[in-house]
Amino acid sequence: MRYLKHSTSVLALFLLSIYLGCSPTGPDVAGDGSQTGNAAVVGVLYNPDGTPAKNAKVYFITYNHQPTLKKALAKTLATMAVGDSTTTDSTGTFSFDSMSADTYNVFGEGPDGNLSYQDSVVITGNTANPDTVPPDTVKLPGSLAGFLKMEPGDDPRTVTMYVIGATKYALPESDASFSLAEMAEGTYRVRILSTLDKYLPLDTTLTIDAGTELNLPDSIVLPLKIPKITDFTVNYDTLKQIVTLSWDQADKSRITGYNVYRKHVDSTAVKLNVQALTDTFYVDSTGVQDETYIYSVVGVDLNGDEGIKVSGDSVAILSAFEFSQTVVSTGSNDGQVLQPIGIDIDAHGNLYVADGGNSRVQKFDSTGQFLLNFGEYGSLDSQFIGPVDLAVDSAGYIYVLDEMTLKKFDTAGVFDTSWAIKGNAQAIAISSEQSIYVATSHTQSYVQVFSPLGDSIGEWSLPDGGKGIDVAPNGQIFVSTIDGTVGVYSSDGTLTDSWTVQNAQQGCRLAVSDSLFYAAIGYNLDYITIIDFAGNQIARFGSGGPNALEYPKDLTILGEKIFITDNNGIQLYTRP
Repeated sequence: MRYLKHSTSVLALFLLSIYLGCSPTGPDVAGDGSQTGNAAVVGVLYNPDGTPAKNAKVYFITYNHQPTLKKALAKTLATMAVGDSTTTDSTGTFSFDSMSADTYNVFGEGPDGNLSYQDSVVITGNTANPDTVPPDTVKLPGSLAGFLKMEPGDDPRTVTMYVIGATKYALPESDASFSLAEMAEGTYRVRILSTLDKYLPLDTTLTIDAGTELNLPDSIVLPLKIPKITDFTVNYDTLKQIVTLSWDQADKSRITGYNVYRKHVDSTAVKLNVQALTDTFYVDSTGVQDETYIYSVVGVDLNGDEGIKVSGDSVAILSAFEFSQTVVSTGSNDGQVLQPIGIDIDAHGNLYVADGGNSRVQKFDSTGQFLLNFGEYGSLDSQFIGPVDLAVDSAGYIYVLDEMTLKKFDTAGVFDTSWAIKGNAQAIAISSEQSIYVATSHTQSYVQVFSPLGDSIGEWSLPDGGKGIDVAPNGQIFVSTIDGTVGVYSSDGTLTDSWTVQNAQQGCRLAVSDSLFYAAIGYNLDYITIIDFAGNQIARFGSGGPNALEYPKDLTILGEKIFITDNNGIQLYTRP
């Protein structure tokens, strides 16, 4: 450890170059200790056994004196001698003939090395009415050691720890350790200064116990001029592919705003905000899928200067859904599909598929295990020419669109009834009230509404040929048309909203959740797009890679799973 009594001349030259600008004045001490004439200050020191501490050295230092390295270097870094001090007589008594009115710390040093210390002794300087210093006892010196805590990479040797109102200071080592040795018992005010501009002065207190070597249990943390941001969190919504950052409000008297940075794992950080933020959160939706970023936030002070960036965990911008497996492969055997189109799911999680290439309907469990099939090519009631879509009601009845006919089957696949549809049937959906909605296209483009018994209970025309339809949990009907538009209708056919879906020029099949709808985009683009109820595309998935979709036709949702029909069978995608 380095402190004043053990400093070297080499260190002296080094410190002189650093602290050349420090105050040249030495300790403010008592004036005349000659002990002649009328005394202005008197006092007495004792040994630990109660006997007078004779021949003890006594000196006064002004309460707020800060020792300076420049003065110490002038004394060749020997123990800082204090001029005009005095010594005690055989009775342990000391006196000063004159002393300026002030508040002092009083130090004593016995011939045997015992020490004493009194702080905040008020001296009036009135020789007509001398000031009496309370009696004190010299005791074994004590020491204290500890560590500083600075920002990583900062050199602790840029720090000096000054004992205010004394002649001591400490110079921390490169490992941030420091010590104060050979000190009298008492509590000292310490000012800690760094030559690094990023730190504020720190005023603290340290306590020395007589004859004890103390080690501080906690490091002393140097305060930053611009506080570091605390409680910085990074959250990623994989569905919407949105990163949300948040942090605690900093001291507004020292920080006026915040800057947010994003760093690609192999590039430099880029500031995301144009003006300093006043809010304590930030939302980023501009990340590129399959890239990884590190976000950081930093405080900005009144001068526009930044503090130290605080970084969060790295964030990988993942696909909203990831390929899991092909649950049903292509073919004409039981449990295989050929050019599947419509798909739906019942209340038990079983899948139903309009197996267009095989002119039948197949049923699977949610793992793709074959359960049953029904139908074949033909024009009989139980046969199909080309089934395009289907839906399952709450009772388990299956409704299949086949050209211009809607056919109803029971849970075992036995034909129940059928009725005609105006136009070429394209898509079907069933509401929670069990109303059946059918979208048609070509020369007659309608949404037709039926009861489970086949009764017509409403219809409305579409601006273009219908392609997909689904009913949201709130009862709104979403209909896509071949002009690339998705319209939102109330149950009576009133259009309440509409949007254009990118790349859906020939329409798209839909699946709707509580606040999002999913559209299958084919035509050599081959992906699923996710759109919110304001018409904003928030994510897409399924394109690219060895398991990319190939002409996705339709989709259905089961919790965080999406089942998609495409040219390669039935694909399962799940949330990452």
